[in-house]
Amino acid sequence: VLEANPTSNVYIGVLNDYREHPIFRWNPPDVGDLTPGESHNRFGLRRGPILVTINTDDQGIMPTTMRTELHIMREAALDRGASGSVADKWIDRIR
Repeated sequence: VLEANPTSNVYIGVLNDYREHPIFRWNPPDVGDLTPGESHNRFGLRRGPILVTINTDDQGIMPTTMRTELHIMREAALDRGASGSVADKWIDRIR
């Protein structure tokens, strides 16, 4: 299981934007992206999504909550082209 701390990753400068987060490669909102030959399984080596968690990181420094992190990642999924229902199911799956 991979732990994702989206706001922390943006704050420390690893990512410029939430849409860039690798969680979208590890466990995409649309699991069809993991079909062999598709964008996140180009060579057909993956058998499914990697289990992930979305978390906060040091709330004393990063002004965020779990609710905010989940909302931010849902919005990022929408910005990447996921429909509202797909984004909601994705967040529920991770939660």
